[in-house]
This record gives sequence, structure tokens and C-alpha cells, in this order.
Amino acid sequence: MQEPRYKRLRRWMSDRDITFRAIGEQLGMSAAGARILLVKETIWKNGHYATLLRLGFPKDLLPSPCEMRYGHRRKIPRFPGLENGNMENAANGQQ
Repeated sequence: MQEPRYKRLRRWMSDRDITFRAIGEQLGMSAAGARILLVKETIWKNGHYATLLRLGFPKDLLPSPCEMRYGHRRKIPRFPGLENGNMENAANGQQ
């Protein structure tokens, strides 16, 4: 039976003195964010996956690349005071 991907990844990182903090710095995120990214089963193909490959990570140790991100799309807040005609009133400090 083959060793789990994450265990193989951790051994590979340990052999090269690579920490999650160092990965996070390269990806512009926290160490916890980098760890979560690498623990998941899939990773966004056009995002951090490409960067990790450029850093020299073997493909078989990375999560499977996928085309789409999971989760909800980020909603843009709609402040009532800043919508349409109220924007001018908000700038003048009026309600």
C-alpha cells in the first residue's frame, strides 16, 4: 500500500528544509493557509498550483489541479447610504 500523499509531501519538504511558513511567504499567505492549501484534495489549476510547480514541487505530491474554485462567490456589499442618489447625500454628511 502506498503512503498517503500528504505524508510523502511532508517528508519531501523535511528533506529540503521547506516549512509551511516559507511556502506561505512565496504564495503571499499565512503558514496556516499554505498548509490548508496542500492538505485539500484539489487545488485551483491557474492559481497557486502553477506557482508550486515553479518552486519545484513534484506534481504527484500536490493536490489534484481543478479548473474551478469551490465555495461561494464573494458578494459585494451594498451599503444603502452609498447607492444611487444617496451617494451624494452621504458625501455631504446628510441622511
